[in-house]
Amino acid sequence: MRPSLQDPLEGCVLSSPTKWTGQLRLEQCPSEQRFQLLCGIPGVVSHEVKRSPEDTGWFVPQSLADMGQFPATIGEYPPDPQDVTPSGLHLHRYEARAVTCCRQVTAQREGMMIAGDPGLGKSIIALHALHLDGYLQRPGLIIGPNIAKGVWCDEDSDAFQHYGLRVTALEGVKNIDTELLKTQTTVFCHYELLHAWQAWIVGILRPAWMLIDESHFLTNQKAQRSRAAQQVTLLASIERRYALTGTPLPNTRMDLWCQLSIVQPRQWGPNSFAYGIRYCGGHREEVDEGGQGGHWLFDGESNDIELKARLAGTFLRFTTEEVQNELPPMERHVIEADCRDAQLLDEYSLAQRDISGYLKQRRELPTELATLKIGNATVELKKEDHKAGAVRLVCLSTLIGILSKMKQEPALRAIDDIMQVHDRLVVFTWRVSTAEWLHAKLSALLKSGGRIGGKCPAICGPVHGEMPMSERKELARVFAGLKQSIFVATMGSAGTSINSLSAASACLLVDLHWNTVALQQAEKRVYRDGTKAAKIDIYYLVLRQTVDDMFLEKIKEKATRAASIASQDTGGLSLVRDLIPDSGGASGNIDQLCSRLMAMD
Repeated sequence: MRPSLQDPLEGCVLSSPTKWTGQLRLEQCPSEQRFQLLCGIPGVVSHEVKRSPEDTGWFVPQSLADMGQFPATIGEYPPDPQDVTPSGLHLHRYEARAVTCCRQVTAQREGMMIAGDPGLGKSIIALHALHLDGYLQRPGLIIGPNIAKGVWCDEDSDAFQHYGLRVTALEGVKNIDTELLKTQTTVFCHYELLHAWQAWIVGILRPAWMLIDESHFLTNQKAQRSRAAQQVTLLASIERRYALTGTPLPNTRMDLWCQLSIVQPRQWGPNSFAYGIRYCGGHREEVDEGGQGGHWLFDGESNDIELKARLAGTFLRFTTEEVQNELPPMERHVIEADCRDAQLLDEYSLAQRDISGYLKQRRELPTELATLKIGNATVELKKEDHKAGAVRLVCLSTLIGILSKMKQEPALRAIDDIMQVHDRLVVFTWRVSTAEWLHAKLSALLKSGGRIGGKCPAICGPVHGEMPMSERKELARVFAGLKQSIFVATMGSAGTSINSLSAASACLLVDLHWNTVALQQAEKRVYRDGTKAAKIDIYYLVLRQTVDDMFLEKIKEKATRAASIASQDTGGLSLVRDLIPDSGGASGNIDQLCSRLMAMD
């Protein structure tokens, strides 16, 4: 136990095993004051079982009893000596350390979160731990977003290539083929289907282990997928649960509760309220003169040391910076873009003025309003666009659309410069139209006999969200197999789950994003475990004195929040340092816009 942390269980007597996995029975408490303290800690609950007095009473979560018993950082774990997969792949030293942490999970401890940066081999880590302890020979359940299906089910998946584990995807919500669960021992169910399949998973498959991929998709406690995952994870047959995420806290500390309630279903309370009060600075909003307010807010941070002590051994966060010596060096570069199109500059200025003035006057749109005039653009409004939060999204999306057009010509010049020193380049945009424009211009240049960076690279793409995943992956394989090539895609279509892009040695991000996760995920398509390049260069195209400045501030805010959970979580902060010079700053008009748009997520 750390000296600065008061042990809430000091003087208490606990007993186990109990009827409830993950909980110990409180047999004795030294004082009423200590008991009242315990009652305010998430996961401390009472059970009343009339037919079984020994199962009646107060129970304490295992994670509370374990405080101070497990290392908090990856460097404190010794590497597991069994560091070679059945296929002959040698794990990195940090991966072997993470495997050691994962193997400490028991049925009583229930599970843990593997929260490594994107591209650091989280799936290999989880699979290797399960393999070494014999779980891969038993029924297993993998859940995740639909985009992750190929990561687990394709022939080139880590599961099949390195462990010979064939994962079958569950499909459909009607006319469900339950015979599949009788013949297949390991299945993948994407989040949106889980509610339809959960009864059959519980009744027929009865998995011994469970992987939750991209667990940050489950932060919304009210979402159907989150509720279904919370119900399935209570299945008594499950002995081990691993949640995999590169983004444990998309916004606030409260985002962690739902993920923890899935990997340790009996240890963090039946709802998030106690967690919010204890660890998120929960407080009631003051009521204003108009009678508005009084809502509970959970956007702060409190009892940090206790939370970190409970998370040690349960929440393993490791960043690229921590394992840098086991990956090739990576350097970020900022390319200062200059827009030479006077018409686009005027269009952006008009739109910025309209948005800033509009948001100062209105919180919601009149329901009868069908369109919104922003600069030279007329935006068609849907019914859901009239709400205050949606207004920000409409306004910001319009502004980014103009900014993306302003960056097209500078991006073309940047690609030519980058290809002078690199042979394979991945280009990410946010807008489909910009990806299409760049792909068309690059292709036309080569067709007319021109060169890009003095070379004639193949142009692969443009990849976008409407393209089937199989086609996206095939284009990525083609790109990886060529000596000189450029892959053009939107961040949303190829920012996750396409691993062949690691053949590149450079990446250009044309458009910024308000979420550090989207930017880091895009980076990690190139800079990840398995890359063969001796050095990776990441280029950011930035237009100063525009909404790009707002995005940089948002990145800084979110990275700081993530760092409050894991003191060495520096990935996002490093990104900020690389992109924001000390002299950088937005204009006053942008500052007014930022104050109304920063809360948008």
